[in-house]
Amino acid sequence: MSTAEKFFEEPSIEELLDDPILHAVLERDGLTIDDVRAVIDTYQQNIQHGESLTH
Repeated sequence: MSTAEKFFEEPSIEELLDDPILHAVLERDGLTIDDVRAVIDTYQQNIQHGESLTH
């Protein structure tokens, strides 16, 4: 992997979920990290079963 590729690498879901800014926004909106994880899990299950995102 080149330096440029590493520099522009997207953060993992875990890195995003550990972000204190995300925690602050979720708290403001009355949500939790568990709420976000549930949406991600549902999305992954739907994709595995070939379901459309428009359901």
